[in-house]
Amino acid sequence: MKKAWMIPAAAVSAAVSAAAAACGTAYGIFRYAFARGKEGSELNDIHYKPLEPYREEIDAGIRWFLDHNPEEVFIRSDDGLKLHGWYLPHPNPRGVIVLVHGYRGSWSTEFSCVYPYYHELGFSVLTYWQRTHGTSEGDTVTFGLMERTDCLRWIEYLNTRIPKDLPILLDGISMGASTVMMAAGLDLPSNVRGIIADSGFTCPWDEIAYVMKHAHVPVRPLLDLLNLQFKRKTGLDLRECDTLKILPHVRIPMIFLHGEADTLVPCRFSVQNYEACGSQHKRLILVPGAEHGMGYLTECDRCRREIQAFFDLCTKTEA
Repeated sequence: MKKAWMIPAAAVSAAVSAAAAACGTAYGIFRYAFARGKEGSELNDIHYKPLEPYREEIDAGIRWFLDHNPEEVFIRSDDGLKLHGWYLPHPNPRGVIVLVHGYRGSWSTEFSCVYPYYHELGFSVLTYWQRTHGTSEGDTVTFGLMERTDCLRWIEYLNTRIPKDLPILLDGISMGASTVMMAAGLDLPSNVRGIIADSGFTCPWDEIAYVMKHAHVPVRPLLDLLNLQFKRKTGLDLRECDTLKILPHVRIPMIFLHGEADTLVPCRFSVQNYEACGSQHKRLILVPGAEHGMGYLTECDRCRREIQAFFDLCTKTEA
């Protein structure tokens, strides 16, 4: 009789220990990456060092916005979360722009330097805390997957307050850029006329894999285990809502802006998104030397010219 093949007990124990360690690491990453943090809880918090030289300009922009007495507004998300925003109407608007901040960011800091400029160009502004940030409810960041429907609800809210034909533009930075690109795959109202995507990624899986590789963390099987944790918590998959599958169907004008020195979200993601986009009116703006989300501040005059031309296009042309 042949001796039965057996796995040595030591090998079984080592395998179990390794699996337990991997699961524990994945859970730790999940808590770190997806749970509510403290960043961005104050209006002028700056947790990103490249922004420090612009603190005076950022503080001035925040003061300008608050001095114009924006209205506090609230909506409910599809899953019942109370989301908190601010609406600053223009007395004679040519459109409304919805500003969507990024991961662990804030509506105040990240858009402080464009509030006066957008208002000068004739736009009302709606900005808000994304779910799981600031004073909006939520305990899990979903990297745009659920945030995209929140964006749609904010657009629908706007359309209860403005003329139905008044153009609405979307402007997102970092995770906010991916949020608005993913929202473009939903049934957007016809008066949504254009999108600015500043430093966005393609899908959560791609971005998290990049960050893990950049930090010299083994991607597989940790990302698979992380995705299981994410699915159990949200019912969603990190590979959902790939912008490379959404953007070929987009026909409204789009700007893709990215700093070439970005090490948090590589600028190749914006290049890929630009190439995938099906709009006849699309622009790719790459800023040499600019770090993550810093394109506008690094080459402000160039970006303002591009944005003004984009706004003129979106408010004069049916998308």
